[in-house]
This record gives sequence, C-alpha cells and structure tokens, in this order.
Amino acid sequence: MWQQKFLSLLLFIINMLSQLSLLFFSGWFIAACAIAGHAGVLAGFNYMVPAAVIRFFALARISSGYFEKYLSHLLLLRILKNLRANVLGAIFYKQKNLTQSETGQALQQQTEQIAARWSTVTSPTVSALSVAMAIGLLFALWWPKLLVSWVALCLVSAVLLVGFSWLHKNAIVREFNQQHTYLNQQRQWLHVSTLWHFTQSAFSHQAIQTQAKITARQRIQADTVERAAEHAITLVALVFTSVLFFQLEAIENASYWVVAFMILLSARDWLQPLMQAQFAQNRLTQTSQHLFASTSELAKPKIETQSKFDFIFSSLKLQSFAWTRGKHEGPALTASFPATGLFRIDAPTGVGKSSLFDAMTGELSYSGQITVNDQSLELLTTSQRQSLFHYVQQHEHVFSATLAENLKLASPEVSNDDLLQALEWAELSHWAKPERLNTWLGTQGLPVSGGEKKRLFLARAYLSTAPILLLDEPFEGLDEATSQRLVIKLTSLSQTKLLLLVSHLKPVGLMLNETYQLNVVEA
Repeated sequence: MWQQKFLSLLLFIINMLSQLSLLFFSGWFIAACAIAGHAGVLAGFNYMVPAAVIRFFALARISSGYFEKYLSHLLLLRILKNLRANVLGAIFYKQKNLTQSETGQALQQQTEQIAARWSTVTSPTVSALSVAMAIGLLFALWWPKLLVSWVALCLVSAVLLVGFSWLHKNAIVREFNQQHTYLNQQRQWLHVSTLWHFTQSAFSHQAIQTQAKITARQRIQADTVERAAEHAITLVALVFTSVLFFQLEAIENASYWVVAFMILLSARDWLQPLMQAQFAQNRLTQTSQHLFASTSELAKPKIETQSKFDFIFSSLKLQSFAWTRGKHEGPALTASFPATGLFRIDAPTGVGKSSLFDAMTGELSYSGQITVNDQSLELLTTSQRQSLFHYVQQHEHVFSATLAENLKLASPEVSNDDLLQALEWAELSHWAKPERLNTWLGTQGLPVSGGEKKRLFLARAYLSTAPILLLDEPFEGLDEATSQRLVIKLTSLSQTKLLLLVSHLKPVGLMLNETYQLNVVEA
C-alpha cells in the first residue's frame, strides 16, 4: 500500500506545481500579447512556444489530477473495506451499543466520510496553503509593494475561516444532538407500541414529527452557514481585487500587471475549497465522536469475542424470564435446557417469541433470571456472554461483501475448506466452490433469494463456535424437500450443541426433545 501512497503524493505535488505554473505563465502570456500589440510587433511575436508550454502545463495538471484521484480512490476503497470490516465485527460482537439506524450510518455514510478524509479535508487544505505561500513568495520577490495587501487578504480570510468554522461546528453539534434525540424518541415509541400504527397515542406521533422538523431545521442552519461562507469569501476576494487593481501601476515591471491581477482573481478558487475542507472536518469530527470513541479505536477495534467459548457449557436455565420494552413486558418462560438437544418455543403469533431471543442475547432488557452452568448470566465476562449465543434472526441482512466475508462473521478464523463444508451442509452446494467464495453479495452484487438468505445464515450458524444456537423461523422460505434435509442436519447438530428454535412451521421428521409454551396472559 505504501507504493500507492507515495505515487499518489507525487502526483498530487505534480498537479499542484502544474496548477501554479499554469496560473503564472498564462498571466505572463496575456501580458506579453498585450505588450506585443501595443509595441507594434504583434506580427513578429512567436505565439507557438508559449501556447505549447501552456498546453503542456494544462495536460500535466489534468492527467496528474485524474491519476491522483484514481489512486486515491483505490486507497479509499481499501481503507473503507477495512473500516467496514471492523465496524461489522464491532456490531456483530456487540462491542459497541449501536442501534439499527446507527448501524446503517456507521456502515455507509460515516465510514465513507472517515475513509475520505484525504480527498475532503487534507488535500484541499494542503493545496490552498501551498498556493497561498507560493503567491506570497512571488510577490515578495517581484512586487514587494503588493505583499502587504496579500498578507492582509490572507489574514482577513483566516478570520473568516475561523469564524464560519466555529459557527458551522456549533450548528453541526446541535444537528447531531437533535438527531440523536429524535432517534431515541422514535425508538422508544416503537418499542412500547407493538401495533404502533393502530395506537391511540397520537401525542407521541406528533412529538416525533415535531422532533423531525427540528432536526431538519438544524440541518438547514448548518447548510446556511456553508452558503454564507461561500458568499463571504467571494465578496472578500472581489473587494481586495478591486482595491489592489488601483495599486498595480505602482509596481515594478508594470507591463506584467496582468499576471498579478489574475493571481488576485484566483484567490476565491483556493479559498472556497479550504473553507469547505474545514466544514468537512467539523462534520467528520462530530461523526466520529457520535458513534465511536475515536477514529483510532474504530480502525483497530479490540474484538475479544472472536475467541472460542472458554469454558465447558453444561446447562441453561430460565426462571420467569421475559423481555421488557419500557413498561411493557412479554410472556414469561421457565425452562431448563441441557448442554445439547433440539427444543422448540411455541406461542401464538405476535406475542414476542423473537423478542425473547432478543432479550437472551442482550438486545432487549429482561425480567426474571437466566443462568448458565447454575450461575447468573450477568456474572460472566463480556467475552463469555458474547460468545455463548449465535442468533439467527428471522430477517437477517446480507452485507455488501464477499460470500466468504459474510460467512466469516460467525468465526473469522475458519479456513476456506470450512466455508465450503458449511455451504454444503446448508444446502448451498451450488455456492460450495472455491472460486465462488470471492463472489460479491449484496448491493450491486449477486442477487440472493429469500431461501438462499435463510440457508446462508444457517451456514453461518454451522460455523459458529457458540454452544447455543437461537434459530428464529429457520424453515421459512424453504421448499419441503430442502426443509426435510435440513431437519436431519439440525437434528445431527443438536447432538453437540443446544438448539433453541422458534418456528410456526414444523416439518415432518423434526425430532424435538421438548416444546415449551410461553405463558401468555390474557388481557
């Protein structure tokens, strides 16, 4: 990767030098043409050499710019891949307490902003400061009388930069805080309203709408600051150009005043990207603080739960165990499970069987007791608790990654042979080929049907080292023949692991150790 970084930096330097050379030489060329016409030597003036030089600088600037962006794009893709892989690990192992909406932000907008730091912040800042220093040096050598005015322009621009950056930062902080409040209120309302669209709690719905409008207004305020900064920079550049125009006759080598005039006109072209880079830095900083403790922590997460379950699992017991959402509580379950076996949890549709699994894995709060090996689950270490369960949800998500990466979420250290074996086990033999492991799934990748998704998640469960598998509707979306084959394989797997399943389907031949009924209290 360092070779790409070095080459990208070299192309960036070439692009910047070509841009400066083009600016200075084109100004000189215009001035020379004016002088030639005024002196009456226009016919003998050689236009070819200057025109060729200008074209050379233009081509050098364009080509180096495109190649630099291409290499930077490759680097950003690699950085983005690593960031997303780390975020996926943090989410899967619940190292970070992220909500579903925050998870989407982390995997898409936030990681892209963090990965694109070079193109959105570093590159425009370095380019602007380099151009300002180069122009200041040129004025100091050729036109010292303009140096004071140039320094004054830079100071005024710095004041504007600091002022608008401060206003923008405060607006961004208010926007993110308001967005966090809105998401929390929305999540709380949805959690306490099972059939939220039929509830009579109109006040809650109106409150959420109000919070959404406030959030939108905060975003508009941040955008307004950005637009105002652009107009202010443009106005300052025009004012200084107009004022300095009257000083150009006083400079030495007055015949080349067009060069200085064009330099002054170009101030807006590098000041605005510098201002936008500061705005991008403000949003990036707030983004990182909002989701993660620091960017370095995101880049190198400490995922302890990738290790195997580190003690012998012997029993799982639930005593009046029930999920809770605010003041709402689900039906309780009292059950005792051995180290192995296949057990089904039954209840009418909509009473919270899936929510029970959510509570067992820590996604929801709970009441009652849950013990592992006769000790409270809360006494286990974080690593032990996270590696105890593997939860196959009813509606899992296929991540925009390769087939192998989607499978390795369950166990990152497995070999390709293990992956192929898991695919065969899960009735995905058409995918169980070495060349298919690098196939891209998800958005703009290989389309995955509902049945293939279900079997993909079962293959992931097969790879997991967790002693307890929670299977939510494992046979949904599968044809009868496939279900029958998976029944045999799940029954065999239950000889070495504890399988708890929630399913409204009960395929023929499903050999259950026992079925537990949730204690549904009639209203």
